Amino acid sequence: MYHRTVVRPASVLSAGVLIVVGLVCYAMIRESLALPPEDESVDTLPVLRREVVKWALDDAADKIDRRPQTATIAALLALPRPADLRSDDSSPRYQDKRIAPLETTIWRLEATLTSIVLREDGDLYLVLVDGRGGIMVGEAPNVEECKGSVFRDSIAAVWDQLVERFQPTQRPRPLDLRVTIEGIGFFGRSTDREGAHHSGARLMPITRIQFH
Repeated sequence: MYHRTVVRPASVLSAGVLIVVGLVCYAMIRESLALPPEDESVDTLPVLRREVVKWALDDAADKIDRRPQTATIAALLALPRPADLRSDDSSPRYQDKRIAPLETTIWRLEATLTSIVLREDGDLYLVLVDGRGGIMVGEAPNVEECKGSVFRDSIAAVWDQLVERFQPTQRPRPLDLRVTIEGIGFFGRSTDREGAHHSGARLMPITRIQFH
């Protein structure tokens, strides 16, 4: 003999209420954790890199004093990086904001240029050292990215000078040349490929370079 299972309206209603309550709770938990939508991976979200500042396209760039201040690599590396500026430069509040005094000054350094390489993003990447053990990076950005920059002429002149002299490629070229170099300070990525942490201070963009 077969037994018929009767589904009572009250049971259906109770089950429906539980489902609705469960969905509401799930939505609240997702919102509180600030999780991305299910169809969007964190890896696909755009990563900010402060391009506006490093290319001198921000509103404060034209307020930078054009008179270079002489400094040492150690002194620039000792300038404090804001605690809330993430190591990958992705902090939203700093995307178009300069950090004084490093990023509001043109600095002049006496150093030895030890290598140059053309990075995948089109920037020329220079490694600088001094006699005190300091090591710093200087970058000549891709000129095409700097259209509209108040420093574009200086950026282009440095780019042309480096390309004509070294014909840089994506393979680092070892060098040993004394230089006087000027550039606007910039807090770039503060973790290197080996995982070491540092302030990320560098010269970006380079506005002048003289070989001795």
